[in-house]
Amino acid sequence: MCCASPPEELEHAIANHRPDSHGLTVLPFVAGERAPGWHDTAQAIFQGMTPATTPTEIYIAVLEAIAYRFAQIQHRLMPVLSTNSVGKPLSVVASGGALTKSPAWMQLMADVLGMDIIASNEPELTARGAAVLALLQLGLIEQLDAVKPAAEAIYRPDQRHRARYGAAIQRQAELYARNYGGG
Repeated sequence: MCCASPPEELEHAIANHRPDSHGLTVLPFVAGERAPGWHDTAQAIFQGMTPATTPTEIYIAVLEAIAYRFAQIQHRLMPVLSTNSVGKPLSVVASGGALTKSPAWMQLMADVLGMDIIASNEPELTARGAAVLALLQLGLIEQLDAVKPAAEAIYRPDQRHRARYGAAIQRQAELYARNYGGG
């Protein structure tokens, strides 16, 4: 019988791994792709797996792969966000149990995206965001950050990891293009 690593061990492994050091390129589509391609029938792909690949390496590769998909979305949004910017650095407000309960994954996301990740403890962050957008459109607030969500922690990117993650994002995009066209 095989046992999974305890959560504390996995958290330690994520926090102490060298970015993209496992040799894997992953498309993390276990239940189809949500965004940015919206391929309902997309399937998970693990490229580069060998008999020496460990379960922990697979776990870290999947977390990185998910972060890379967010980077693809970020890349598409940046032209719009940069034209609407008021000169303040952009950040991401994160919610959801799996992500916010893992400081190491939050740091990994900040490193991949190259921007601050704010862990929110707001119970319904999506509904709150919709309400804030409505207030903005109604003219009841002047800017989106006028009503800030409660922050539990802020994760700042380690810029030393950007080049390695950039190369991994490109590899993932190439794997995606070979299997699903475009990107």
